[in-house]
Amino acid sequence: MDAPHDPLRSSEGVLPPRPEPPEAIEDPPISIERASDLMAGLGFVAFRTFTDTALPGSCLLAVLRDVPTRQHFDPKTAEFWVTDEGRGRTEIVDCGSPPAESMAFSWGRIRLRDRFGMRNGFVSFGGTVDVEALAERTRLLIFQSTAPILRLRGQSQHADAGADEAVSFFGRVLPRLWAAPDLERRLGVTPPNELYAAFLLDEVARATDIALRDPTQPERVRRFAAELDLLTRADAPAVAAGAELLRELRLRG
Repeated sequence: MDAPHDPLRSSEGVLPPRPEPPEAIEDPPISIERASDLMAGLGFVAFRTFTDTALPGSCLLAVLRDVPTRQHFDPKTAEFWVTDEGRGRTEIVDCGSPPAESMAFSWGRIRLRDRFGMRNGFVSFGGTVDVEALAERTRLLIFQSTAPILRLRGQSQHADAGADEAVSFFGRVLPRLWAAPDLERRLGVTPPNELYAAFLLDEVARATDIALRDPTQPERVRRFAAELDLLTRADAPAVAAGAELLRELRLRG
């Protein structure tokens, strides 16, 4: 006797597995359309995007809702840095904020907070953000950058490789800006790839110094050198400009 047809065990009836969102900066790029599909079950998605060069761009989608879904991390506010008249200040967007198109956001941290104060954070080198009204009290934020938007360790994610070093880099930059307003204004309008190049050049030099003292840690040098090589092949003028910026910052010695 033939076994009864069971749609849950047959190839016709098996539901396709839900696609998993990218979890690290090294994951392959995906399209914004695919990321939008993932947002049905998530509060945010960070991913690399396709570009017309060898260097992927970065994107962060986040949905701010007044009423939480309780199915995932439900961000209610987003905080990020903007440059206003040459000075940095924090911008806070919530589920009632007015729509905005291609607003420039500055280098530094991006924080998503839920109604309990829990957060997931990122560090970036600047870019643009769109704020779209999906409903009366629901906002979609689309952060885009030519440079990486790196995950920091948070409530529902692990830190990306290079994220802690980027936070440290900006921590060393800040004291230089306090005494030099012109340099703060300069940094506020620096394109993301140029600032990213300055970071990579600084990290390659620092990692090389560390490897000379501790030969058991060559991987750090290789990682940043490989990323610098990729950026050089994709955008050599940005690397040259980043080297000049690094000289102006005078972070070493």
